[in-house]
Amino acid sequence: MNIQNPVPPFRKKFSFRHWRISNKLLVVLLLVSLAPLLAAIGIVVRTSTDALTDETRANISLLGHSVALRFSNLLLDNHNLLQVSASNPAIAAYLRAAPPATQPTPPEPVNAALTNLQQANPAIDVVGIYDPNGTVMAHTDRGLLGNDLSGRDFIGTALRGQSFVSGIRRDLVNDRLGMNFSVPIREKGAVIGAMATHLDGKLFADMFSQTLSASSDPNEAQVMTLYLVDPNGIIMSQSQGDDWLYRSLGTLSPEAARRVAEAKPLGGVCPDRQAQCPPKDKIARQPEPLPALQLLGDQVLEAFVAGRTGSMRFCWPADLGAAPRTNECSGAWHVAAYTPVLLPNVTASGNDAPAQRFMVIVDLPEQAFLNAVDQQQLFGFGIAAIMAILAIVISLLLARVIAKPINRLAATAGEVEQDKPFRQHAVAEVTTLGDEIGHLARIFSKMVLALQARMAELRTIYQVGRSISSSIDLDDTLHYVANSIRGVVPYDAMELSLLDDTQQKLVVYLAVGGDPVENTQQGYARDQGLHGQLLASGEGILLSGLDAVSEAQNQPARTWTSLDPKSYLGVPLQVKGKNIGALELVSKQQNGFDADKLRLLESIAMQAAIVIQNAQEVRARENQLKQKIQELNIEIDEIKRAKQVGEIVESDYFKRLRAQASQLRAGRSKQEPSPDA
Repeated sequence: MNIQNPVPPFRKKFSFRHWRISNKLLVVLLLVSLAPLLAAIGIVVRTSTDALTDETRANISLLGHSVALRFSNLLLDNHNLLQVSASNPAIAAYLRAAPPATQPTPPEPVNAALTNLQQANPAIDVVGIYDPNGTVMAHTDRGLLGNDLSGRDFIGTALRGQSFVSGIRRDLVNDRLGMNFSVPIREKGAVIGAMATHLDGKLFADMFSQTLSASSDPNEAQVMTLYLVDPNGIIMSQSQGDDWLYRSLGTLSPEAARRVAEAKPLGGVCPDRQAQCPPKDKIARQPEPLPALQLLGDQVLEAFVAGRTGSMRFCWPADLGAAPRTNECSGAWHVAAYTPVLLPNVTASGNDAPAQRFMVIVDLPEQAFLNAVDQQQLFGFGIAAIMAILAIVISLLLARVIAKPINRLAATAGEVEQDKPFRQHAVAEVTTLGDEIGHLARIFSKMVLALQARMAELRTIYQVGRSISSSIDLDDTLHYVANSIRGVVPYDAMELSLLDDTQQKLVVYLAVGGDPVENTQQGYARDQGLHGQLLASGEGILLSGLDAVSEAQNQPARTWTSLDPKSYLGVPLQVKGKNIGALELVSKQQNGFDADKLRLLESIAMQAAIVIQNAQEVRARENQLKQKIQELNIEIDEIKRAKQVGEIVESDYFKRLRAQASQLRAGRSKQEPSPDA
């Protein structure tokens, strides 16, 4: 019988359990080899990225601190230099002398003091001396001599006896970027004038260039950008390019916009589009905002307020005018460190608190320092690719090693399924393997052999069943059973006993190989000996050593006693769970029977019991029929006799005799006298 293998539903064909072994091994090996490797690469890359990011933040913070410290020192040196110059006696003497009515002409010592100051700090592009009224008494720009500049904040502050340091800003007169310094000129504690300088804004770009050129990593220096940001968040200086110059980090708050309008750090323009106007009348320029950098601007302003340094990761978007996003980036991620530039003991108000004039920002794209991580990641992916190739090759080899014997087993199983002879040599090589497949092959071989043995048993049982059911005569049936069993279960003697319910004993109907049955009523008590155990348990009994059992139990004399049997095999004859007899075999050999023989005999006994019961019923019906026929014959004889008598009585001759007899009886009655006479 050929049973087709069920085809899995279409949706399940692609499930893992339906894959080929080679595909399963490939997937498993790839997962086993690549998953830990990729996880390790991910962990290493993540750890390296975090470590490099932290290290870079620390480095650029250190760099920003160094640049801020250089700026602080430079500004402080410039301020101190200005104070030393302002204490020059020649300048005080010049201011004490009454100025001429015409344009002042500073003496040579005063001019020399201005020249020396510029030579001491080349970044100083303007130096001026002012009398108590704010009039220019000496100046590097001769055209300003005699002009009243008392309205300028740095001059007015100095004349009030306070030192002044401005933030970095664009001049309202010439629109040049720089810083203003001023100190009062005192004599015996009284303010007799002021001295001021202007620091050229190119100084900051030069310092940025020097800082970047001194960097230990040229690659980072090429992409690193340094900024100077004022307290309003406006970028006042940039190391390279000018795309962010004079723009604000985010949108200015109303308070910051007010300060910008008042301080005019970006200079101003004349109202009504006038070509020229006094500096005090100019309208402050407002910076163009960079909305996408609002988060960076907020952090920088908080650092201004707290007077602290810090660093952060921010997005440099492709569109600087776009709205800020917290966790998304449409451009490139950057790392920025910010440090305030402090000017100790020099403030516009004259107190001793450090003044925060601007903030140094060091900006570096993440990709600049993550290239090493990318290379490491690429190297890891290369290793992963090599591992994947090795996994594929190994999986194919393993699949071939594993699938080849399995395919051989499957082919052999297919042949067995198609009722072809089992070729044990076809799987002999597989059975020699010491692994699970070899164990499976050995079990498969045993299973097929056992299956073939069971099939042979079934065929034998079928043939035996046909043989023993070929007759309905009880004696013939018993002999067929005995002969059929000998062909499949060899024995030396056999007893076939049937249960007689009326006498409550087993009657031996057939004995083969031992002593003949003495009479048709020879039998045993149903609860005695081994046959008693058969009837009581309803299960077969297999004994390899019959001597010990015979001695231990009260066994009756059997027809095979003279054979001195060594092995015993017995099964009950049952029909629908009811015992009708017992079938017992003995052998003169030790271990003459085994479990297979017991199973086979039990199978035969189930059929034999039905056939024997049918034969018994047929015999019983035959006996009943014979009795009924005999009774019917008696009735027929009586009927025949009655019929013959009737025929005689109805004959004419018998009728004449009856008439004559009647006449004779009538004549005789007339002749006899009456008793009363």
